Amino acid sequence: MKMDESDVKIGEAAAQAGEATSTQPLTVRLHPEADAILAVQGEATSGVRKEFAISSAVLSVASDYFRTLLRSNFKEGIETRRGDCPTISMNEDDPQAMETILSVLHYQNLGAHESLSIKTLAVIAMQSDKYDCTAALRPWFYLWFRDAGKVSDKDDLLYLLVGAYFINAPKHFADISARIVRNVTADFNSVWAKHDMTNLLPHYIRGAVSRKSQYRGR
Repeated sequence: MKMDESDVKIGEAAAQAGEATSTQPLTVRLHPEADAILAVQGEATSGVRKEFAISSAVLSVASDYFRTLLRSNFKEGIETRRGDCPTISMNEDDPQAMETILSVLHYQNLGAHESLSIKTLAVIAMQSDKYDCTAALRPWFYLWFRDAGKVSDKDDLLYLLVGAYFINAPKHFADISARIVRNVTADFNSVWAKHDMTNLLPHYIRGAVSRKSQYRGR
């Protein structure tokens, strides 16, 4: 069966008031004919959970991952095609980042996602890569990286490096790497080590940037 509008709580007021909890998740309707719900649970310690009423047709066009999940003979695909509107759990993903990704892919609430924190941009880049949405989001990544050249903070530069790597943006990656070398010298390893996201990058990247930073710091 199809969901009707009364089945889904938009919950914007509840979100602002902090009333959404892991037991009563905020549900965001992203398509008038939504046929599946993605339940995004943050890290276990965060207790943050959001549900997104999505269109399998929209996500299947944007992502091979979602096409396989929602259109194949997996349990989720069978239930979606049957009209059961399944709830699909997506654990250990960032609800805020997934809201941006899914909203943009559904062309909803675009103004709210034009400007991001640099850390959020890095998380979106990782989750976009995980769910094979990078190509569909490429124009938006150009928008989100538009002020990258103005960033000089050590932490933010490392977040940008993570973002550039996961969206496969060689020019941004080369430019950001060069600025890290210029701005992070003696304390490079301690700055790098305190970020969980930077530790997801291949070891050779850390080694190459570290050697250049140390050489410059002499």
